[in-house]
Amino acid sequence: MRSLAPLQVLRNIRGSSGARVHLLESVRGCPERLAVCLSTEDTRDPGCCAIDAAMTIINNLLDDELHQPPVHVQRLLLAPGQLEAVMGKGSSTIKCVGVLRLCL
Repeated sequence: MRSLAPLQVLRNIRGSSGARVHLLESVRGCPERLAVCLSTEDTRDPGCCAIDAAMTIINNLLDDELHQPPVHVQRLLLAPGQLEAVMGKGSSTIKCVGVLRLCL
């Protein structure tokens, strides 16, 4: 799939799954983009086209990762109001995690 342009990949996924797939614009400072897969079917149905489209996207991403050097980036999506709990008072928690990571 890597050789196809991203829009062509999305068209192929839309055509094969029947789901509506939207690629949202990236947020400033975050190179990743969010893919939204929609259908009118119940997502608990094993044949749901939105689930099929999402799994196809995940499989494509995993396949791409096999052919690229490893990059260790981790992102955490938080609901508003949860950031302070993760960062800690005065960023103490996140600084502690950084120190522990350097020790490994």
